[in-house]
Parts: sequence; structure tokens; C-alpha cells
Amino acid sequence: MTLRCGDGEGKYSITNHNSIGIEVCVNEDGDYDKAVENTVDLVKYLMEKHDVPLDRVVRHYDVSRKICPRSMSENNWGKWLEFKRKLREKAVNELERDLKNLTEIGIINSPDYWLQNAVKGKTVKGEYAAVLIERIAEVINKKEGKYDE
Repeated sequence: MTLRCGDGEGKYSITNHNSIGIEVCVNEDGDYDKAVENTVDLVKYLMEKHDVPLDRVVRHYDVSRKICPRSMSENNWGKWLEFKRKLREKAVNELERDLKNLTEIGIINSPDYWLQNAVKGKTVKGEYAAVLIERIAEVINKKEGKYDE
């Protein structure tokens, strides 16, 4: 077994048993920016697969206080903050795309509401959820020929 969380011994509540470790490795002749973009895609995928909110995506530094990832530590962790911004932006872009599609087919008519409230940690009003369920059911029933006009 490889231990990646370092010597924090879980004192920051993050251990090898309750986390996923990802290393951004770039060869000397490699493309750092491409490696970071690939990592954004991987982290976003893992966040969705394992239902991990953005505030739980942390650095090795947050686990052990080791200056790691060193490649992101300059300028008061500027590249790390940019990495987190890209994760947040990617999530918003995907939600905006999905909301546009749902608006176009008539499932929702209040995309601004959903953009503000359809995020982890927020509660959607029951009336909005009820209308959403009704409209989704209507679209499915029409598609399957079960809808009576």
C-alpha cells in the first residue's frame, strides 16, 4: 500500500482511507497547462461520480502542511486558486448548457432560478420541484406515447 497523505496522521480529518489522491505529473518536455486541464477533467469526473463538493477538493498541503503541489504554490497558491476556479467554472458551464437544453424543450421556464439554486447545499422550493417533475413526466409520456391530450 502506498501512503500519499503524508505525516498528517489524519489530524486534518483527511486520510488515505477517506480520500482520493491525484498527482499532476509533467515531464520536463511536457505541457504543464495541458496536464492541469486533464486534471480538471479528471477531478470533475470524480467529483460527479463520488458526489464530492468543490470545498472538499484539497491540496496535499491541506492534509500534511507540506508545500505541495509545489508547482501551484507560488504567489500565495495562485495556480491552485486558478485550478479551483476552473473546476467551479466547468460546473457552471455544464449546468448552463443543461438548463438551456431543458428550457428549449419546455421542461423549465426559469433557468435563472435553477442556475442559482440547483447546487449542492442549497434547497430547491417544493413548488419548483413539483413543476419540474410534472414537466419531465409529460415529456417522457409523450415520447413513449403514453400521454393523453
